[in-house]
Amino acid sequence: MKIKHVITCGCSFSDGETEWAWPRVFEKIIKEKYPHLSFTHMGMGSQGQELVQKKASLAVIEALEKYSPDEIAVIVMWTGTERKTFYVDNQDFIKEVAEGWRQGSHWWGIQFADLRSNVDKNTFAIHPTLNMPTNYNKEGGWYICNYLFPDSVITKEYFNLSSTIIGPVTISLENIIMLQNLCKLKGVNIFQSFYREYVYNDIIENKDHLNLNYLYKQWDHDTIISTTGIYEHLRPTLEDHQQWEMGGIFKRIFKMGHWTDETSKYFCSDNWHPNELGSTKWINEVLIPKLNEKGFFNESE
Repeated sequence: MKIKHVITCGCSFSDGETEWAWPRVFEKIIKEKYPHLSFTHMGMGSQGQELVQKKASLAVIEALEKYSPDEIAVIVMWTGTERKTFYVDNQDFIKEVAEGWRQGSHWWGIQFADLRSNVDKNTFAIHPTLNMPTNYNKEGGWYICNYLFPDSVITKEYFNLSSTIIGPVTISLENIIMLQNLCKLKGVNIFQSFYREYVYNDIIENKDHLNLNYLYKQWDHDTIISTTGIYEHLRPTLEDHQQWEMGGIFKRIFKMGHWTDETSKYFCSDNWHPNELGSTKWINEVLIPKLNEKGFFNESE
């Protein structure tokens, strides 16, 4: 096989440190037949499109120092449009936000990390009810924000600036195109997917807007593995079993199918993240067939 190095990235559904998330499961499956393959997993819980793009781009540039472009493949799973990232190194602000975590404002796995997800393991804030730590860098790094869980005044004010989906979906598509075009410029293989199908649908439904149209025209749909999210593949949304748990511009985030014993067996105890069985099902039914169709497994010429 021509591919020698695989880069994966995404949010918690694609977390590189989680044994049952699809990147680690895929590595285990694929190495049984292709033990020569090396992997770099850049996925991390809670991160949005901006960090997915930045971390994958970093991994691409570093991989090109060792491999030729046609030996590298990027498999990215785009995450929610409701997420935003700021680079922050104002230590007074960091201290203030961390104190909020100690008071129970929200729990994150890590915050203010660098592009390799590095944080100071000795610096953390313990959530008062969950009793779980948020590790972070006191000196600063990438501050992850989420419309659903604003944990500071600045994030509340930022998300209040949007009353339609146009702003957030523009940021999403900008980063999708940025990573795609970097790979195309360098001659690197890229394969795109989505953790939930609303991410793709939000773009499609607004593709004629001036902010998005010129970006949409650059989007190479031939690189898309599937427009159905991994979540919906494992738990299809049925019209008579829709659950709408919030309103506003991100109401479709929680548009879910009916939770049955059949579908729930593919998810972790939180009934949200795919477990190893779910990851394996998606890999075998979607990822590997599409990669095969798109030439991932082609032998060297």
